Formats: sequence, structure tokens, C-alpha cells
Amino acid sequence: MFNSNRLNDTLRTARFDTLMPANSYDLYFYDLSAANSDAENITGRVLVRMSQTPFADETHATLYNNDYIAFLSDENGIRNRYVGYLDSIFVRTDRYVYYHDSTVLNPKYDLNPLQQRGLIDSIQSRDIYKTIGRSFPTSDVTNSLLESDIAPATRQAATLAYRNSRYELYLETLPEKPQTAQTQPIPTLYRRQVERSTKPFYIIPQLSKTSNNATAATDSSARGILLNNPYPIPDSLTHSPSPNEAETNNPRPPDSNAPPPDSTSTTVLPTAPVSDSNPNTTQLPAIANPQNYYLQTDFDHEYAQNAALPNDNLSGNPNAANAAPSSSPNAPPNQASASLYSNNATFLNEQDRIFKRSRIRNYFVRFMTDRVVSQIDNSIMFTPYQLFTGGATGFDIPNLNGLIKIGITDLMEDYRITGGFRIPLGLGGTEYFLEYQNYRRRLDKKLLYYRRADQGTYYTNLVQGSLSYPFDINRSLRFYGSYRQDRIVQPAVDTASLNAPDRHVSWLMAKTEFVFDNTIDISLNILNGTRYKIYAEIHKPFYAQIGQHGFDFDLKMGYVGVIGADVRHYKRVYRQIIWANRFATSFSFGSNKIVYYLGSVENWLQFDPNKIFDSTTPISQEENYIYQAVATNLRGFRQNVRNGSSYALWNSELRVPVFAALSSSPLRSELLKNFQLVAFLDVGTAWKGLSPFDEENRYKVITIPDPPAGPVIVTARYFKNPIVAGYGFGARTKLLGYFLRTDVAWGLDGSIISKPLWYFSLGLDF
Repeated sequence: MFNSNRLNDTLRTARFDTLMPANSYDLYFYDLSAANSDAENITGRVLVRMSQTPFADETHATLYNNDYIAFLSDENGIRNRYVGYLDSIFVRTDRYVYYHDSTVLNPKYDLNPLQQRGLIDSIQSRDIYKTIGRSFPTSDVTNSLLESDIAPATRQAATLAYRNSRYELYLETLPEKPQTAQTQPIPTLYRRQVERSTKPFYIIPQLSKTSNNATAATDSSARGILLNNPYPIPDSLTHSPSPNEAETNNPRPPDSNAPPPDSTSTTVLPTAPVSDSNPNTTQLPAIANPQNYYLQTDFDHEYAQNAALPNDNLSGNPNAANAAPSSSPNAPPNQASASLYSNNATFLNEQDRIFKRSRIRNYFVRFMTDRVVSQIDNSIMFTPYQLFTGGATGFDIPNLNGLIKIGITDLMEDYRITGGFRIPLGLGGTEYFLEYQNYRRRLDKKLLYYRRADQGTYYTNLVQGSLSYPFDINRSLRFYGSYRQDRIVQPAVDTASLNAPDRHVSWLMAKTEFVFDNTIDISLNILNGTRYKIYAEIHKPFYAQIGQHGFDFDLKMGYVGVIGADVRHYKRVYRQIIWANRFATSFSFGSNKIVYYLGSVENWLQFDPNKIFDSTTPISQEENYIYQAVATNLRGFRQNVRNGSSYALWNSELRVPVFAALSSSPLRSELLKNFQLVAFLDVGTAWKGLSPFDEENRYKVITIPDPPAGPVIVTARYFKNPIVAGYGFGARTKLLGYFLRTDVAWGLDGSIISKPLWYFSLGLDF
């Protein structure tokens, strides 16, 4: 027994490629024994729907006894206790015809000639029954029941409610037979308004004459109006079934244990009108005429002043159907509606209709403000690669910047435009971008322009387009194509640097990646599930510039290829405590390569540039590096503890949200709710060539003095382990809207344990 907001009661393996259903929650029963039976049992594929309430939710199902289950439902607008049970009804009789070599189910042809010829072995009939669910209320409270549980052995029920500004727990003994506690909760005003505003409204003209000598029925059940009919309109409106016929056609027989019937009267659908002028002319039912469809207003006060209105009739007013109609042509709409109850009423005049036809108009794209963000930020924007500087300064981590970002979107959220700029707190450069996103079709499209200017010496322009095709809600295939232009200006400090030309490099890039993500956000930085991406890139540098001697263009500058992966898995340990693991690797190849600096963390808040990069680790100048990137996280070291054209990295963290895991109630404080203690282990390596265990990667060569000078030069060659590790612990929390991370780590290089190194950073996850 479970509750679900599924669309129907049939078991399917279809995958949702859009948002999950947003229906109300109903109760379903799945018979495990029927699921393992033969395919002829229809309950093996179909769930038993215990409730079907489009405006109510059924929750907290529990066992009442061996024959009944109890649950909570707000069908009348207030959450009460209901009791349900399983019943079976007769569906049909199937006839199996067995031939010598086959079996036919319910044949439509005559079997007598085949039996006379001896082609039929036997004929067997089977009665097919279907399991259904029935329920009835057993409480009628004025304040909703929040939770409920029952001990079937003792019939003791514990119920939680919120009354008088406090939570109250009630214990009660339930009757052995729940039928003795049946109630009839009265729907609240809000529930009646919700149901009335969502049911269709039909105005059916009265049947005037069926023939020259036969007149229409004049009782209140055929007076020409049907309000808020919750059932489908039958195909034929000219046939009224007899009582015996109605009982035969009823797919669900009456329940002997059901509650007493409701006293609300039912208005029977009238028959279709026939023209007075031509009695032989057949007219379509009124509901088949498009002119008789109207939108229903949400205001019900128009009916309150007239006792002869349909709502009064539905509520059981015996005088409603016999109220005299208004004969004035200028009568108000209420009186005009009441005139439908007269014997001579046919159609309403256009000016007297209560419900007006809506005007259909096209949807035009109109943008509105989606979000405005202003924050402090030091993340890497859009591109993880920087031009190789020879290893003198390492990878340039952005300083703290003031980021302002504005996004607009249309009403349907098909189109989104986002723009922003970022200025360092030291006013040493600018970054700005503009991005257009199109989500109208299944294939998502994006277009981006990004520019960065760093202290007047380094300029980057990036134009990028991307396509994303989702296979389902978890998997997608993405393509990127971009043009990038880098310009490096040599600072003028002497005559040589003054005359040095600027360095221009242009790039064409193509990238594809496969992304899988089924993670669920339990809380901030606490996830469950797996996500990964596998990607491949190709970068083609070229030279294009207009100079004094014309246009210079050169494509013979080699290429850079990249293949990589990033896999993350989050495993729940206890309550909100998780064990998070990440494996990341990347390989660069081609005539040009990318150098990866192993060490440190992302978004490191280190204001001393001399403490970020480890310049003692040599960088090969023979690999023809053209890009540089940082391989994080490897805590316990600075950047460049190892370097090379490839890297592999494993991170493991045990994340413990201390207060959230220990508290039995939700926490309101963001500081306490998101406070986490973390124990971590990082292991990684970076290398050049095919393997990190090649001799070139396992030995380090230093020259004394460096650079060589004097008559004596010493060259030392000693072993180094290509794999390094770091371990430690840290804390995370959310403060003033920022997720702050603090880590202290010890590095393990061979058999040497380094001094503890502190890291302060911004951002989520690893």
C-alpha cells in the first residue's frame, strides 16, 4: 500500500523526459502474489486504486486490522481519518476456444460450423473479476489531523493535531468494526468553491416537443439545465435508461458497507431539443453546439439572490424548479437563468448570458525580470584554460570580485537572457558577459559572449555556441563550438619592452560531452546519487592580423586535443551524513599540449601570490605547452607539486552536517542548518608521456647552482614518487548568503609529511 501522484494505475516502464506529475496523491495497492501469477490475471499489471480524489491527498496509510487499512484524507477540505478495504467486482466472462494447434479468446464468428466439422477441441468460459478499493470516513474534526498511526494488535491509534497554537497528541481505542464509526464530513466552503470552479458548466435547452402529439416531460429532472456535472456527457442525449437497465449497466455494484447515501439531489441530463417547425428534423444536442460553451466565472454571488437558481436545486431546494421565470426582456442575468425552469424556455439571449465566451489571442514573447544577483565571487568564468606563461607565475586565480548579474525570461520560460559584469575589488581589470538561452524545443541552444581585461596586459574575447540534447531527465549529450582571441601586451619598462609587439593568438574550439546526473539535493552540499561527464575537445590555434604589409594569416600552428572525465558519487551513511567521492582525469595530446598544475583547491582565497605556486618543481620546456590549467583538489600542497600534460585525481570526503543530523526538528538558522564537519583524503598525480611511472616522471633532476655559473656545476638526480596525497579535516557553513569552506591539510610526498596548510575558499562540493 502506498500513495502516489502517478497519472494512472497501470504499471509501465516509460521514462519521464519532462517534469514529474503534479497530481494529487491517491492510495494504491500492489498485490505481489498477483504480480507473479499468470498474465491472464489483470491485477498483475494494474494497481488497485484505493482512492480517486482529484482535489485531495491521501497520506499516512497504516494497517487497521487484517481486513481494513486506515489513512488520512482531506477530501472534504479538512484532513480526517478514513478506512478502506478491498472488494472484487465481476468484469466479464471470457470464452476460450481450443483448436488443435491454437487458442482463440472471445471469437466473434459463429462456432457451430467449426464444431460440426470437428475442428474445435473444447470451449471453456471463465469469469473475470477485478479488485477495487472502497473507503469511508470515520472521523469528522474541525482541525486537520497531521499524522496518525495504529497498533493493529491493540487497536490503539495515536493522532497528532495542531490546535490552540500547539501540537497535541491523542490516544484512542478504535472499534473492532470500523463501520460503526462511519461519519459524513461536510465539505468546507473552500472545497465546494474549488470543485465548483473546476467542473464543466453546461446549459442545455429544454426539450419542447418530440412530435405533434407528444410533448416533453415537464418534471424538474428535464427542465433544461445541468450545472457542474462531474461525469462525462453521454454520446446520446435522447435515451433515458430504465431502472433495470441502469442497474445492469452499472460497472460498480453498490457496496453493502458503504456510508449512507448523500441527500444531495441529482439533476438528470435532459434530452436533446427537437425543432417545433419540423418535428422530423433531428437536432444535435446542445452541448455539441460550439455556441453553447462558455467560461465559468469564479464569482458565485450572482446566484445568491434568486431561489430558483440551479445551485439551489442542487442543494435540495424543492421549490427551486417551480420558481416563476422573469418575463421582462431586461431582466437581470439571474432571472434569465431562472427562466430556463419554465416549460417554454429554450435558449438564452446573448445579452442575458451569465457566462461569456473568452477571446482567444496569440501569445507574444514578453520578457520580465527573472533574477538580479549581486555578490562577491572569485570563480573561474566559462573557460578553465589560460595561455601558458612559461611557469613563472603559475595559474592566475581570480581575486575577490564584485559580481552583478541580471537575468530576464519570458512568461513560458522558453527564452532567457543573462548579462553581467565583474570588477575586482582592487579595480585591476574587468569581466563582462552576455548569454542567450533557448529552451523552447527539446534541443537546448545557448549563445555566449565573454570578455576579460586584466590590468591592461591580458585580454580575452570568447564567442561560444552550444547545443544540448537530453535523452531523458538524467542524461544529455552536449556540443560546444567557440572562437577565442587572446592578446598579451608587454608592459613597457624599458626600451626593449616598449618596442616589443603584442602577442595575438586566435583559437577555434570544438567540444562534446556526455552528462549523466541523477543526484538529489538533500540539503546544501549534501547530495545522494551519481553524476559524471565524459568529454573530448579539440583546439586549433591560428594567427590572423592586419598589419602594415596587409593581412597575415597562418593555420600551421598545430592543434591541442583533450580527453577527460569527472565522476562523482554520493552515498548516504546515516540520516544526512554522506560519503562523497570524486575521480577526475584529463589527457592532452597533439603538437601542442596543456600543462596541468596539481595542487591546492578551487576558489582559493589566498591574497599572497607567492604562497599559491610552488616554483621549485621544474616544468618541461620540451612539451610545447600552449595552455595552462589547474588540477584540484589536492589539499596539503600549493599549485605545481606535480605537473604534466595529463593528470588523475581522487577525492574522498565524509560530510557530517552536525546540527541537522542530530536535531529531530527542522532548524531555522542557516548557520546551524548548513554547518558541516568534513574529513577528507586526496590522492593524485600529474605526468608527461604515457605513464606517470616512466623514468622521466619518477626522477627529479636539479642543477646547483641554478642557473649554472662558475667552474663547478653539480647535477643531482634523485627519486620522487609520482603519486602524492593529502589528508585533513575542515568545516563548512553558510554565512551571509555565502557557502564558506575552511580546510587544514597535511601533504604526504613520498615518506615526508609536510606542515599543515590552511585553505579558505568559496563554493560548493569539491
